[in-house]
Amino acid sequence: MSSDRTLITFSGSLRSNSYNQKVAKQAQQIALELGYDAININLADYPLPLFNEDIENTETPASLNDLRRIFSSPTSILIASPEYNGSFSAALKNTLDWLSRPD
Repeated sequence: MSSDRTLITFSGSLRSNSYNQKVAKQAQQIALELGYDAININLADYPLPLFNEDIENTETPASLNDLRRIFSSPTSILIASPEYNGSFSAALKNTLDWLSRPD
């Protein structure tokens, strides 16, 4: 992504045919129409093990490196997430945990 108007959209759902993924994809399309450099990702395409410092300290999952490249310079992020038991999804939490860790 090269512009100063970059947007990443994604869903916190791993479910195929997810309504939240459809919302995130539609948001990407609207952003593209408005002139943003927009990308939509599907977390199912970037499988990550449950966050564990033992794994973090021994081997970085390849999909994490891919996600870090994507998330390296957006100016905006839109997350569409399902609600599970009064909170956001475990897939979203796990992704944020991995992305928040230093390289």
